[in-house]
Amino acid sequence: MSDTQLAAAWLYGDVVHVDTRGHKSEGQLFPVKERYSAAVTYFAHAALLSLLTMDLVLALHELGVIELSHESLEADVIVGQFELVDEGVAYIGPIGSTMPELDTIVNGTVPDEFHQLSVTELLRQNSSNEVQVLLTAGDGSIVSEYEAAVTRRGSQEGRLLWECLVAGAVTIQVSFGVQADRIEDAKLESITSGATTNRLKLAEALLGREMEASDRMSFYVNGQLFFSMDLPQVPEEETAFTDISIDTLYDLVVIENITHRALAPLTGSYRSHDRGLLRRARLLWEGEVVPFGTGPLRAESPAGVVPKVVIAPAHNLQIGDSEFPVPETCIRHSQMSAESATAIPDRDPPVDTIEMVVPSGEVFAAWAPGVREVRGDQDLTDLTPWGLSHFDL
Repeated sequence: MSDTQLAAAWLYGDVVHVDTRGHKSEGQLFPVKERYSAAVTYFAHAALLSLLTMDLVLALHELGVIELSHESLEADVIVGQFELVDEGVAYIGPIGSTMPELDTIVNGTVPDEFHQLSVTELLRQNSSNEVQVLLTAGDGSIVSEYEAAVTRRGSQEGRLLWECLVAGAVTIQVSFGVQADRIEDAKLESITSGATTNRLKLAEALLGREMEASDRMSFYVNGQLFFSMDLPQVPEEETAFTDISIDTLYDLVVIENITHRALAPLTGSYRSHDRGLLRRARLLWEGEVVPFGTGPLRAESPAGVVPKVVIAPAHNLQIGDSEFPVPETCIRHSQMSAESATAIPDRDPPVDTIEMVVPSGEVFAAWAPGVREVRGDQDLTDLTPWGLSHFDL
């Protein structure tokens, strides 16, 4: 960033960027001279942070941690027409900790004492943004509590407005009045989702379920109750939908963690059948032996040979508009047998399509050989149930 660009940002951000309408109109409450005065420390701080960041980048370059081209160090800064946007993550650890090697972080290996810095934690670096959100049931018991952050303050029609980031994914807007230095008539104005990943969507769904189970939401500042409000009752159909969303998103997040692969955020509609396939895939990735179904199960085998194990290759399946991976899967039952065999034409050597069945009331067992070792049929008797809520095929 160039010094002239910083200066332009100062002028724009603290003097010009005041609208006659909308939430930025509050800037007109302060005279131009006061806005200039306030901008001095703000601009100086921003400039120093920019210089310190530049020093850090150069130090990393000199240590050989990162590579910078000679041109990037010598070329003049040119502000283009389009904004350059890049995304990344930051990690934070205890003071005095040794910085982990960058290549280990890139590979997803982070020391236990380090954790990814969330947007909420970043906002809470400013103590004035710290707020605790407490959800309580009708009997006063705590349903859940969140370390949240105020992202915006404003006013509208004589009432004060707060926007708070809760669970790292949801912006809750509340309004309240002030009478004789007392806060009164707090209201929940809106709830807006900012979830862009399955992990954040899961956090949003969990918060939603906890709010559905709560009667009251309270906001605490510095350990003191600031204001609270009643929450509306939610129909059972909505809570069931939330439960299903939690099940589905949890399965996707677990698969993401195991495979180290970011899946497309869950969107669109899906059926109970899709939920069952996703849960089965998640349990397979976790190394469980699971029920596969009652059959019949179709497989290909050399002519005249009845397979002892049916192997399904690794593949992808769809739930809603999202795709998830299924590992290579072995399927077997100690009493399975071939019900029919049909020769596949024009195959050399000859191959049959065989339909495998199990006795009435029995189910095939499945496991992922790359994750779980099965030594014999004794390992296929204790199957892990799918455990889905509101599940109906």
